[in-house]
Amino acid sequence: MNTKRQPMAKKDIDRVKGKIEELIKIKTQALVRYRKAEFWIRDNKEEYYEVVHDYNSIKFTVKNAISFKKAPFIIKVQVFFYTLFKKPQLSLIGFPLLHNATKHLIDDYWSCKRMKSDFERDLDYTEDMIEKDKNLYDETEKLIYKCKKIVNDWERMERRKKR
Repeated sequence: MNTKRQPMAKKDIDRVKGKIEELIKIKTQALVRYRKAEFWIRDNKEEYYEVVHDYNSIKFTVKNAISFKKAPFIIKVQVFFYTLFKKPQLSLIGFPLLHNATKHLIDDYWSCKRMKSDFERDLDYTEDMIEKDKNLYDETEKLIYKCKKIVNDWERMERRKKR
């Protein structure tokens, strides 16, 4: 009866070693995934900051344009005559285009806001996936260590039985 258990134990040890190899592959894949994601975040942070800067500057410009639009009529007339005498080329070209420019500013504002929210969503998702992969890496590392310890103990017991 003891001879029948030994080949079975050897098969079990080989099966567990195969599972350990699979866990090592999974651990390596998780490590590669989260390192790639960290590099992606590092590479795209600069572009994200540019989008946020553009968004904030457009937001500031739109607020100023809206506050000028809400200004009393007398202030608008004063600004018109000031630009007419100080910078006549601006008054002839700029004022007719002012309404059209605010439309483009608002379109730019919404496109920047959309890009900013897309970036934030992508960054949040990537950070969540990095956290999951780190946890998977840590858990598989612990599991591999425990399995290797059990296999080594098992092999030692088998060797002692043979003596």
